Amino acid sequence: MNNYALEEEKIKGQKNKKKLLMPSYIKEILVFVTGWIGIKLYALLFVGICKLFIEFPIEKVDPVEYEEFMNWFNPLLQIVVYTLILVTIIAILGKRLILSTFKDFTKLEKIGKGLLFGALLIGSTIAYAMLVKTLYPDFGKNNNESAVRNVIKNSPILAFFTIVIIAPVVEEFTYRFGLFGLGCKKNKYIGFILTTILFGLIHFNFIEDGHIMAKEKLIIELLNLPSYMISGFILALAYYSEDSLATSITAHAFNNLLAFVSSLIAPGVISYVIR
Repeated sequence: MNNYALEEEKIKGQKNKKKLLMPSYIKEILVFVTGWIGIKLYALLFVGICKLFIEFPIEKVDPVEYEEFMNWFNPLLQIVVYTLILVTIIAILGKRLILSTFKDFTKLEKIGKGLLFGALLIGSTIAYAMLVKTLYPDFGKNNNESAVRNVIKNSPILAFFTIVIIAPVVEEFTYRFGLFGLGCKKNKYIGFILTTILFGLIHFNFIEDGHIMAKEKLIIELLNLPSYMISGFILALAYYSEDSLATSITAHAFNNLLAFVSSLIAPGVISYVIR
């Protein structure tokens, strides 16, 4: 039984209830903060180090050179940042918790349930997009999805390792183990609410080039927000119901794998899926 596991516990005069057991507040807070803020901090650190050795082109001087540079630098930046976050999380949790988590990947039931939750995630996301599209014909990909698809197009190999393998692991530790775990210390419903809302908000952006987005783009961002919140809820449900991060990681990775493949072989066929 993992430290963050669900355990059936006999309560006097009551029916059996599920009790969510979590590691210490400190570890959960550190894991959450590392995953949430680490993306910005590690990115700034890596860019700062690179600028000591590489001359970055200026967009206003030569837009073409700048775009070509960013097309190979952004995928590199993403995989480095996610890797650094993952290494930090492993160091925080220690060998025992990490091994107990990844041991679940040898259990076919956990993986199978993860694939089912992944299918539910994909179906829900597509259904939501189709519904909104009928009500708002101009509905499309938000900034986050457009940026991710651009990375896939320019550097598919690095994008695969980042989007399909490393990012799901990092985000599940951050938002399910860390944030959901903290919320469940008080109440499981608080855990679900916190995870659902914040997972949606981290994919939401209303600033572009230092200014508030134009009305049309801002509407697209707002319309995409519920889709990410649905994803956050389903992934939290996968983690909670199956007592395993392996299940939610599998669901997350399966969702991203389908989006990755569709972006390469049939762009536009399956949209609004990457998480």
